[in-house]
Amino acid sequence: MIMQYTSLVMEKELSVENIRLMVRAHTIRNKPRAFTDMIFEVRLDGALSVNEVKTLAQEASANCFVENTLAKAIPLTTEVFLNGEKALTLKRIPGVTDSC
Repeated sequence: MIMQYTSLVMEKELSVENIRLMVRAHTIRNKPRAFTDMIFEVRLDGALSVNEVKTLAQEASANCFVENTLAKAIPLTTEVFLNGEKALTLKRIPGVTDSC
C-alpha cells in the first residue's frame, strides 16, 4: 500500500513530506489460524487538501495488489490522517461495495 501512495504522490507531484503506514490485524487463535480483519493507518504530512487526500487514498486503495486480494476475504479499514488529524476512513467488506 505504501508503494501505491508513494507512486501516486510522485506521479501527481503532491506536496507530501512524510508517509507512514501501520497495519493492525485481529486473528483467530484456534486452528486454522486466520486474520478476521485488518486496519491500515496511513499518516501523511504535507500541504494537501482533504479532497487531495481523499482522491489519493481511494486511488492507492484501488491499485494495491495486497489490499485487493485481502478485500476478497476479510473486512479492511483504512484510516487516513493528514498532519495528525483524521481526514477520512475507507472500508472494504467482502462482497459489499467500497465506502468511505
